Amino acid sequence: MSLIAPTSQLTNYFTSCANALAVILFLPSVYNQTAESIRNLDANLLYFPALLPMRASHLPEPVLDRDDLVCKEFISFVANLLKSEGIIVNTFDSLEPRAVAAIREASVFPTVQPCQFIVLDR
Repeated sequence: MSLIAPTSQLTNYFTSCANALAVILFLPSVYNQTAESIRNLDANLLYFPALLPMRASHLPEPVLDRDDLVCKEFISFVANLLKSEGIIVNTFDSLEPRAVAAIREASVFPTVQPCQFIVLDR
């Protein structure tokens, strides 16, 4: 199988779905709203644009403790991801329209393009 990218300017391929990408891209804003680690917010629901509210415990363990080195590196990864010209995400517009729209509408994020053009090599 070959992937045909819609434009040649996209620089990152995100190998998960648009919902996961939305959580990752909006996660730094959650940390900017509190001085606490997300682990301590488990009684509260977290709200990410276009997604259903979720408990902090549903997030991956490494991002729950803001003082953990892995969490700091993850937030740094997101910051670098935001510097890219664009992201190809492993989904289709019609499969996750709300998540794709939320990412596209947030002007601080790079261009997001679902990988919609797949050609089977024969």
